Amino acid sequence: MVILSSVHVRDSSTDLKSQSEGLVHSLVSDHKTKVKELVVLQTKEWSEMVLRQMTEEHELWREHTIQQNETLAKLLEDAQREQLAELDAKQERENKELKANQAKHSMESTKTVLNDKTIKNKAERDRRIRELQENNTKKFIEERKRCAVKHSRQVEALKKVHQDQTEKLLAENQKALEMIQMAYEEAKMASRPETVV
Repeated sequence: MVILSSVHVRDSSTDLKSQSEGLVHSLVSDHKTKVKELVVLQTKEWSEMVLRQMTEEHELWREHTIQQNETLAKLLEDAQREQLAELDAKQERENKELKANQAKHSMESTKTVLNDKTIKNKAERDRRIRELQENNTKKFIEERKRCAVKHSRQVEALKKVHQDQTEKLLAENQKALEMIQMAYEEAKMASRPETVV
């Protein structure tokens, strides 16, 4: 009988051992499943947060660039308007100087004729003054036309430079926005689900 009970004890200890191993295996398996679920959930949440942050950062960067571009465009427009005003003021000074010089030349010419002792009578003097004034008038009109054409060319050249500057600024602004969008698209493509432990 003693032999039987030792076999019976061994069988029950083996049964206990196998039962506890089964329970441990079941607990480990359940634990692994729960850990996997938690890791998947944490990975999903983390990846969504990273993508959300990347999107917010992209929008902020884009908005900052747009505002910066608008400010630059306004500054450029103000500088161009100032340059045109300076050119107008310079041309106005040149016109005044030209008219003053023409008036001075006309008076000196008339004075020279009046002081000329070789002219015998008043009719001759009046005729010479009329001829001189006609010649001066023609010459003055031509000088003013040349000055107006020169001023017109200066204004057109400045406007062309301004147009080129504006077009270049707009192109650079568009290029900056495209680069921001490209960087964002590349970052989205490069992102993959990840987790931080």
